[in-house]
Amino acid sequence: MAGLARDREQLEAAGARVVAVAMAEPEEASRFCGDRAPGILCLSDPQRVAFRAFGIGLAGPLELMTPEVFVAGAQATFEGHLPGPPTGDVFQMPAAFVIGADGRVRLAYYSRNVADYPHIATLLAALA
Repeated sequence: MAGLARDREQLEAAGARVVAVAMAEPEEASRFCGDRAPGILCLSDPQRVAFRAFGIGLAGPLELMTPEVFVAGAQATFEGHLPGPPTGDVFQMPAAFVIGADGRVRLAYYSRNVADYPHIATLLAALA
């Protein structure tokens, strides 16, 4: 999520509207996104309707326990994002989508593990 906030200006300059979908009630989603990605529109999906509609699965042990996950957790802690009590389904995998103004999906990025997010160049290429 912090990566989206960091890359938001570049994405918006390329014509994107950056939106995050959180599997939390509206108040909690607003607080979570406001802390980790200020300036990004954050939608609430506590029943994970969008997650199911886009076929975003759940993590197993191999998606939760990789070196990449541990490094990302340490980096987030170093940046001041201390973990709080778990909310929602901690096994929900992340994903990223670029959807054109015509409603067509230009990029569907299904993360390999819970710390995997697409590089900004991948997102920008899908916007071109």
